[in-house]
Amino acid sequence: MKNKKQLIIGVIVALLGLILLWYAEVLLQSTSDTISTVDVITTVHVVRVIDGDTFVLDDGRRVRLLGIDTPEKGKWYFDEATQRMKELVEGKNVTLVKDVSETDKYDRLLRHVYIGDQWINEVMIAEGYAQFITIPPDVAHVDTFRAVQKQAFAGHVGLWQEKE
Repeated sequence: MKNKKQLIIGVIVALLGLILLWYAEVLLQSTSDTISTVDVITTVHVVRVIDGDTFVLDDGRRVRLLGIDTPEKGKWYFDEATQRMKELVEGKNVTLVKDVSETDKYDRLLRHVYIGDQWINEVMIAEGYAQFITIPPDVAHVDTFRAVQKQAFAGHVGLWQEKE
């Protein structure tokens, strides 16, 4: 009888431990998609969009959006992605959030871009103007981007629509 009680208590403790581990993972994952005030750079002004994933600030610095890739000039859907980026950010103040890397090999700032609570990187994927791209070490939002792209693909929007 004593061994049976110890076994039941052991199973309960193990289950509670697993539940706590799962809950901790959920909490960590949900907080990884929030803006950290430590990483926020002061709001900046966008003067010109280069393409669907790159723009120029009023101080001349170029910004490359993290986690997304849009078609290059001459490729299908380049004009649409570039136009959408213009609608979203050109002439507006944006908030830039760093992941891990400061700049890329072209000296562009690598950032997540926000206007208010609208996350531009995610919008571009969700609306089918960009596909997600993973370039370590900047991988904080890969799961979110993958899920958003899966929805865009399933909805046949933007890049994922049937070419006529």
